[in-house]
Amino acid sequence: MDEMKNTAIVTAVHRDRYELGIGSETTYGRLKTAAFYNSGEIAMFPTVGDRVEVLQNADGDSTILKVMERRSVFMRLNATQGLPDQAVAANFDYVFITMSLNKDFHPSKLSGI
Repeated sequence: MDEMKNTAIVTAVHRDRYELGIGSETTYGRLKTAAFYNSGEIAMFPTVGDRVEVLQNADGDSTILKVMERRSVFMRLNATQGLPDQAVAANFDYVFITMSLNKDFHPSKLSGI
């Protein structure tokens, strides 16, 4: 098994599996359990746009070791009460918010922004 530490960018999140960009290559990764679930504190889980440190595995999924510091983040409330807000996207330069103009349109729906 060939493994090498590297830095990647999260390009998509599929439940517990992450699509990662390493240079011009696309690969997949999963979280290192001890670093994200067993640390005794609430972990910062990766989201699209995050730079992450990975243990790259040429024979299968890479292991995500940690999330690097974010320069920006877009958050939403967590559906589970008592848990911190969830990151939706990170490290972006611009955000475009779109909204349907159908019969359900009302400006107050933008009030949380």
